[in-house]
Amino acid sequence: MEKSKNLLIIVNPYMQGGFLGLLKGLADLGATVVTEEPLDPRFIRIRGHFTSVGKFSKRNAFWTPRFSELVSICRANTIEHIHVVGEPTYSSSYSAIRMKRKAIVGSVSCRVAQNERHFLPTPFKQFLKGFEAYGGYCFPVADASKKFVEKNYNIKIKGILSNGAPDEFYEYPRNRIPRDGILYVGSFTERKGVFDLITGMATSDLCHKKLTLVGDDPRKLSLILSRYGEFSKRVTCIKKLPINDLVKFYDQAEVVIVPSKRTRGNDIGLLSRIFPIPWREQFGRVIVEAFARGTPVVGSDSGAIPELIGNPELIFEAGNPQALKKRVEHFFNEIAPKLDCEIYFQKSLKFKWSFLAQQLVREINST
Repeated sequence: MEKSKNLLIIVNPYMQGGFLGLLKGLADLGATVVTEEPLDPRFIRIRGHFTSVGKFSKRNAFWTPRFSELVSICRANTIEHIHVVGEPTYSSSYSAIRMKRKAIVGSVSCRVAQNERHFLPTPFKQFLKGFEAYGGYCFPVADASKKFVEKNYNIKIKGILSNGAPDEFYEYPRNRIPRDGILYVGSFTERKGVFDLITGMATSDLCHKKLTLVGDDPRKLSLILSRYGEFSKRVTCIKKLPINDLVKFYDQAEVVIVPSKRTRGNDIGLLSRIFPIPWREQFGRVIVEAFARGTPVVGSDSGAIPELIGNPELIFEAGNPQALKKRVEHFFNEIAPKLDCEIYFQKSLKFKWSFLAQQLVREINST
């Protein structure tokens, strides 16, 4: 197992939970992880600017570590490379570039999930220009993001570094109980296509199938479900679950549906209404989680979803409930009877956070 060489990770505290497996894996390999309000005792606490913005936006792109503290940490740990868990347009990437500009570190990198061009307010344009000017390089999370960077950014690409699934999804024994029903996991928002899923399945020949929707406040779906009286009785809505409970739903499902679609970007949070950012599915972590439990996935053609699923027979047009319905019916009628679910589990192994942490360290060490 290759150890990191003087590597520091900056992570926005509001993104920390979603990447905790990666961060822990990097800490295991000797990397120094800094953030505000650390979730692991090995991480170093660093104060930041614009922390209060996180109260109004789930994705606080403004958060910036205090530069003087960052300098002290880098010097104390003889840091040579900084990797930012965030886009090059995030404020924290600007701190990394300042460190490079002042020759405190030798190189900087970030991840890029963006795959849709949008208007950038002036401060974020400057962060991007700084990353370009001082030779920062990036790790796109999928081929869709890689193509976006090649077309729109003047940033070197080191290699694709996917998002992943927490190792806990692999540690729980996989249940061999008979599978029953259709599962959706994610927020109950327009961009995730959950309303299209309900509309499509309510008129499907499979409307007798149990449909379970996990991940958000059930009250958000009460209006649309009220339109489908008898069908709505077979729909179960459940709030977000811890991993140990969520794996049971993956194990019980015959198929997971990922119906994400492009939106104008003003469907979540207060700041998204002020600065709407057009959005397509950037990765589709639910797909990897389902695969880790040996569960097949049918998904839309939004963003990186087709790339992850890897089978055109399991893809439908995003935002089209009728196309969704037909593809799910095709799955049950033609694909499910001859399906070997073990292939999904094997496919998922390269998406373990611990594996991806090793991949990132190898790439950076080779620079």
